[in-house]
Amino acid sequence: LPESEIVQATSNTFTVTWSGAVTEALYAGAMLGNVDQDHPIRDFATNASDTSSPNPITTSSINIGAGEITLGAVHSGNSGSYTWNNGFTEGSDQNGSTSTLSGAGYFSSSNSTIVASATHSGPNRQVIVAATLKRAPRIYYVRTDGSNANSGTGTAASSAWQTIDYAADNTNVRQGDRIYVRTGTYNETINPARDGSSYNDIEVIADVDGTIFGGAGGAVIVQAPANQHALHLNDADYFEFRGFTFSGDSGNDTLALANSSGALIQQCEIYGGVHGVEIGSASSAQLVNCLIHNNSGEGVYLISGSAA
Repeated sequence: LPESEIVQATSNTFTVTWSGAVTEALYAGAMLGNVDQDHPIRDFATNASDTSSPNPITTSSINIGAGEITLGAVHSGNSGSYTWNNGFTEGSDQNGSTSTLSGAGYFSSSNSTIVASATHSGPNRQVIVAATLKRAPRIYYVRTDGSNANSGTGTAASSAWQTIDYAADNTNVRQGDRIYVRTGTYNETINPARDGSSYNDIEVIADVDGTIFGGAGGAVIVQAPANQHALHLNDADYFEFRGFTFSGDSGNDTLALANSSGALIQQCEIYGGVHGVEIGSASSAQLVNCLIHNNSGEGVYLISGSAA
């Protein structure tokens, strides 16, 4: 259940309506904080058997990111007890007259995979399900009248950072976090020296409609300094930039990627430089719904690497 549904609840009673006759129903639940409300499920897997084997019953491999939890539940058509394997911490077994239910959780401090596995003392007909819950991003804010001496954790000028490059390169920003940028013109080169990951990229989002900061919104323009890039991803993996207007300088490429993997540039306007986007040194990037125009050279100049 997402947080919005929990808030709307009018009682503390949890009810399931079954499509057929139920002889015996067992429930297990957990309340978790810090879950991404927009995309709560990172990965999941299930498995079932109509016989006493296999035992243990396992899922396929499930992705789990750093700081995330995989929850598992397993049910058997025989009473007895379960033992969880592969580092899962068991909550409790529930025994009915003819069945067993058990729930467990697994926490990971790094990006990895996990197989949910549980052994029953005397199984018959089993089903197992496991799901990784995606960690909620920490949110940071940038506005032209902010200050890089601020915490970056609020939308007001007294809290927000002032430059996008400072935000993207700040050591407090970790994999999976999100940076919102208020409307205005930012005269700088964004050149982060850190990485997201394939599990959790670092999102930098232009608030063009004013949803985050309030007001009417408007273009969020990154103006490249003389002979510089507007965005330079050099050995900076898994960054996403969404909704920006990148205005280049005639002395250099508007966007440049080198030794960087997993870049996602979407809903951006890119113009004014030599090449709109130069991709080299075995970098990889996705360009999604971007308008690339009025650069003196190529719109997308692929030297080495890959682009989609």
